[in-house]
Amino acid sequence: MHAITESTKHKLSLLQLAEELGNVSKAFRIMGYRRDTFYEMR
Repeated sequence: MHAITESTKHKLSLLQLAEELGNVSKAFRIMGYRRDTFYEMR
């Protein structure tokens, strides 16, 4: 079993927020990231 790191948890919550809002840019602004970070994470 693999442990999920805090970094991974944060990324997952960020992607989940983007999905819920239907707006990647807005989710990343709320969480304090730039939109290009989304493409790096994905």
